[in-house]
Amino acid sequence: MRCLIIFALLLSLFVATPSYGQEPDLAELIQLEKWLTDLSGASQERRQAKENLQGILDSYPPSMTPVLFTPNIRSVIREYRRQAEPLIPQLIEMLDSDDVEDVNIALGVLTITGPDAKAAIPKLKAMLFDKKTHDAEIPPFGIFVTLLYITPADEAVMPLALQWLDGLPKEKRDRLVGDLQENEERPVNLPNFPSRNSMLVWTYGFLSEIIIPHLLAAGHTRVEVPSLLQATDKKYPLIVRSTALSILMTLQSEASAALPGLRKHLADSDPSIRYLTAIAILAIEQDAAAIPQIAGVLNLPPDERKEFETGAAKIVASGALRLKEVLDVHDVPPELMEGISGMLTHGNATHRRLGLIYLAEIGPAAKSVIPAIEKLRNDPDEETRRLVLKAMHAIKPQ
Repeated sequence: MRCLIIFALLLSLFVATPSYGQEPDLAELIQLEKWLTDLSGASQERRQAKENLQGILDSYPPSMTPVLFTPNIRSVIREYRRQAEPLIPQLIEMLDSDDVEDVNIALGVLTITGPDAKAAIPKLKAMLFDKKTHDAEIPPFGIFVTLLYITPADEAVMPLALQWLDGLPKEKRDRLVGDLQENEERPVNLPNFPSRNSMLVWTYGFLSEIIIPHLLAAGHTRVEVPSLLQATDKKYPLIVRSTALSILMTLQSEASAALPGLRKHLADSDPSIRYLTAIAILAIEQDAAAIPQIAGVLNLPPDERKEFETGAAKIVASGALRLKEVLDVHDVPPELMEGISGMLTHGNATHRRLGLIYLAEIGPAAKSVIPAIEKLRNDPDEETRRLVLKAMHAIKPQ
């Protein structure tokens, strides 16, 4: 697992990165019950309530990986969830509002509340496939994201998203593709596709870049692999297959269980699926020695094979996320180091593994965290134990 967020996308779309050491103490300013009540008040009260609610949701989105959790951020989110729990019935009622902004606020508050809001799951599942919801222009991705965070981490959610994609009428599917093309000329981290379907596959791949930050932050990684693998079957439309393959690719070693089932797609009749499958396998295995063999199976012309091998080598070498892409790993602020250290005791194994990867990148400057790393030496998860050894080797080279 090297790992799972394409961070530039995450920061630009979801996260306002905090400035360490400059945060005001916001937890004591949260008045969630009053703000929700004021949404039904006079225009001035309503406007101020929306600003307050949206400000919290924008500044502390659930997709913010725990590596960014300073003590103050943890305090704000903890207080927000404490106040939200008794208001869950009210939030569920808000989902029926005729005001799209109110619905989106309810979705946001439920999302940041997490599994404590699981009572909203049946309502949200119904909304995801409700024509009335779509006609009201409530983003289906917003509903799916909320479902992802309020569903326990040991229950898969991706089958719902893939079912939604599979059931889209052609005109809606084409419109979705058009919207994505306007916003993203080319997703990152993959070599070019050599087929006429390249733009379509790129576009569908971009869908996975929207989903991936939330899968990671919610801890829904390995639990989603079986349904993602199933969705790569040729009985599904290209939008479903390529989205599933792109997500498996970005999950990397978390998707190792999918490898046997993926290999058959190297002989798929669609060249784009063959190409994307090859990249997914290499990204999951992280084995540069396998690149020539995989390239040979694709039977590409010489110029395209060279391009494939060059791009694949970059993916294997760098992974989807490097901590040093977003900060100087040789000068890590104390608050950030505390956040990374805290990931090692996170209740979700995905975050523990990610924390180990970050520490391996930081190297000797992370010596203070060695006691916490040592506690994971006998972790029941094989990948976690492997990452412990890698982190220790980077921090204390032999």
